[in-house]
Amino acid sequence: MLIRGQPQDVSQETLDIFHTQLNGLTVSGNDNAPEPETVDLGNDGLPDSGWRRVDIIDWLKVNKVHTRAGLTKAQLLERADEFLNPVEVTEENNSDDGIGGVEEELSEE
Repeated sequence: MLIRGQPQDVSQETLDIFHTQLNGLTVSGNDNAPEPETVDLGNDGLPDSGWRRVDIIDWLKVNKVHTRAGLTKAQLLERADEFLNPVEVTEENNSDDGIGGVEEELSEE
């Protein structure tokens, strides 16, 4: 009998059947299972999809890239990519902000 809030030992078959109903519950597997290792797919020391999330976070911290709790692995990889490939700000990007025209119109009145 399953009791809410009580740890239960169940088979993999039971988990497979009821996995959609286990939202928010902590399901612990084999505590002796080895932690997956980071694999550097590019073999370049830069974060990629082969890296574990915690290793990406460590790399971002070492490189002083701002992170926050709750970011997904994809979001962390995006931050690493933004750090490695910054968008160059040019006068063209800043000159057409639309604010100058409004100020000119207001000053004429």
